[in-house]
Amino acid sequence: MKRLVSIILALMILFTTAYAADFADINGHWAQEEIKIWSECKIINGDNESFRPDNNITRGEFAVILDRIMEYSAIAENTFDDLDQNFYTLPLLRLSREKVITGYECRIRPLDPISRQEAVVMLCRAFLIKGDEQCNISLNDITDVESWAIPYINAMVNCGYIKGNDGNINPTSNITRAETVKLLHNITGGIITSGEYDRLNKDTLTIINGDAVISNSIFSGNVITTNGANVEFKNCEINGTLIANSPAVSSVNLVNTTFESLIAKSDHTVTITKVDTKPEKEVVTSQTEKEKKEDTNEDEYCETGYDSSNGEEPPEMDDNAGEVIFCIEAFTVGGGYIVEPIKVQLEEGMSVSYIVDKVVTEMGLGYESAGSLDSGFYLSAITGMNNFVFTLPQAIREKLDLNGYDINEALQMDGALGEFDITQGGGWMYSVDNAFPSMGMSDRYLEDGDIVRIIFTTAYGSDIGGNNYIEYDTESDFFERANRDNITRAIAEKGIEAYGDYIDIITRADVTNQELESILQ
Repeated sequence: MKRLVSIILALMILFTTAYAADFADINGHWAQEEIKIWSECKIINGDNESFRPDNNITRGEFAVILDRIMEYSAIAENTFDDLDQNFYTLPLLRLSREKVITGYECRIRPLDPISRQEAVVMLCRAFLIKGDEQCNISLNDITDVESWAIPYINAMVNCGYIKGNDGNINPTSNITRAETVKLLHNITGGIITSGEYDRLNKDTLTIINGDAVISNSIFSGNVITTNGANVEFKNCEINGTLIANSPAVSSVNLVNTTFESLIAKSDHTVTITKVDTKPEKEVVTSQTEKEKKEDTNEDEYCETGYDSSNGEEPPEMDDNAGEVIFCIEAFTVGGGYIVEPIKVQLEEGMSVSYIVDKVVTEMGLGYESAGSLDSGFYLSAITGMNNFVFTLPQAIREKLDLNGYDINEALQMDGALGEFDITQGGGWMYSVDNAFPSMGMSDRYLEDGDIVRIIFTTAYGSDIGGNNYIEYDTESDFFERANRDNITRAIAEKGIEAYGDYIDIITRADVTNQELESILQ
């Protein structure tokens, strides 16, 4: 939802259906704040209003979390005797391809609890943390650490990421869900997603989801780029290590920016462009306490959209900027078109969020969302659909069963359809001109002739050709990725009645390109 997650079915969620605000079992917990932050970033969540912070986490679940952060694309061949088709299968194969996790004697043990030393090794490999032969502090139980884990344990202790308890790190004990979140937070520091940021006041930084421009900032620690991020640093100082851990399509551009050291993944093509000219404006090293209180983004870890502190505003909206074609599809749950393809008058500078608001309200429907129309807009549900009937198609059901999704049979609930409905992977995504943008709806501005489709997914995009969002993965998607733009345009121009005889084919979740083309001929 790899989301954006951005998302985007911001998209990328682990434990099933509840947000941190709903967790009844984290109040007063020592990891409460970290759990809240990572839940709001949609990297983790819970179920039945519980997070179960002190429960163990399995190797498969741990792999899913790392995969959502790193968003690896390549998949290893499944040579493991105990790796079935489940929610953790592809994440484990992607991590295996990247050598973040290894099996033993053709077994990868996805359902076994992961030990603390196993978790440390996987995190070091994922975040390119180099092992140390020596530990700078005395550990009482260092002799309990397996030889293959000692350099990584040393590195994590020396970096201050793990401290242990009374000189013990309990390497063979199982790591809990709360400990996992805390360890991730220690490594990554401040977390941001897509957007433009000025004068960030963070010691360390991790960019985990999409493109970002970071200006006039100083970081005393490490800066990490992950999962497909194209990042540009302008007039920045990185007084630690720049860890470029992005896939081959990504880039890291440094404009008037310095760093102490650089680690880049050797088997990925990451372009580092350093412009050696004098900075045009002074780097701001800190903020006054007054500025911090006035900075509304100070505690936001998943910011998207425009940074008002930088004085940036979205384009002004003017009339007569053409038109776009718009529809809302619930094909994956047998609901057909919620809004049939129509032409919508476009205003200059109008984003997808404004189109959604305009059409949904004009159609007498409602919606629930996070953020605002101008910033961080996330469509969480469409409401007012009391006359719609949802019946899960057999083709979708079979794929969901095959991939280990739990199906909620109560498809018609209070006239609303939104995130976590039907399955834990349920939610609304959107495409523009048959591509899934790597940004929120409020940040995707439209032009004359664009085709905008709001699409319900039951499986983080895998059922609509949107797995991994922009870089769609044929091995992960349920069906052939059908290009519905031509048929969408045709219906908008001629009316749905012109295609009434074919509507069952058009709205079928697993329709093929060949079938759609034959209808248009």
